[in-house]
Amino acid sequence: MESIKCPGCGATLTYNLEDEELKCDYCGNICIIREDQITDAEYIKNRLMDVHATNCPGCGARLMTNINTTSSSCAYCGSSIIYDEKVNKVFKPKKIILFEIGLDEVKERVKKYFDGSDFASKNDILSILKPIYLPYWLYRCTYQSEDQKVECNDILADASSKIDDSLADKIDKSFDLSKLQDFDISNITGFYAEEYDVTFKGMNRRINKKIEEKVGTPVDDNCISNAKSMYIQLPVYYGEINGLKILVNGQNGTIAINSEQYLKTAEQIRKDLKIQKIKEKFNPEVIKNLLKCLIAFIILGVIVYLWCKDVGVGEVIVDILWRCIWKSL
Repeated sequence: MESIKCPGCGATLTYNLEDEELKCDYCGNICIIREDQITDAEYIKNRLMDVHATNCPGCGARLMTNINTTSSSCAYCGSSIIYDEKVNKVFKPKKIILFEIGLDEVKERVKKYFDGSDFASKNDILSILKPIYLPYWLYRCTYQSEDQKVECNDILADASSKIDDSLADKIDKSFDLSKLQDFDISNITGFYAEEYDVTFKGMNRRINKKIEEKVGTPVDDNCISNAKSMYIQLPVYYGEINGLKILVNGQNGTIAINSEQYLKTAEQIRKDLKIQKIKEKFNPEVIKNLLKCLIAFIILGVIVYLWCKDVGVGEVIVDILWRCIWKSL
């Protein structure tokens, strides 16, 4: 276990490999990290950067920005953020992809995407979209079993607890990772950026699921080799309003929402309501019981008919049974 000085109080800041964090035993300052082959305190020290970092007072998201920035707003809840003079040391991403499309173009794409939507006509979706550099883990490994050998490259998993994983997964394959470049603090000047709050260790199950999608079989950790992880920042536009959560790739404009229900037109919604009313009126259990009764009456009618046909009353009995069935329906 190696140690360096705490940026908060100057006391010993220890690195715990198992918990993947730097922690001060005196003031409680914690920096969560995940780096392959961390061997000494000097290496850890070189991975730190000075930023303004604070928690949003509205939703608790962990925000970070250039030390020259004095204020911003939260991309999740819209709360105003005023940064004090305190400078924090946080772990900087190794790589970043810069925004390639502006907010005006994104709004046009979103407007076309929701064209005719009843939800969009009642909600100002465009006003909630904000640019944000989202933290991601980039993972690469070789998966070799008795049957196959697969290079699992460019597996992405967002490292923010504020974003629904299922939503982020809808756009991660749309990023062009060939445009990753070395991170510089100037990259986030004028932008909202989120510090990661989900460690790579906490991603194990999710990463294995993505590997499983590539190899087509349940993952055996013993088959994984040459594993490497990297902390990166990717550009997105995010907005949330009245249940809708929308995430847009800031590199190419790919759009993801948490439910296709928000894309329905007013006409589609009216049709859905009619179908719902019909389903409620004709309860499946009631219909099921009626069919059982119908089958029972038919079988009973056939038996009685065969039994009574020699005495000439079969036709009368069957007629009575059918009348009973008709009234029950």
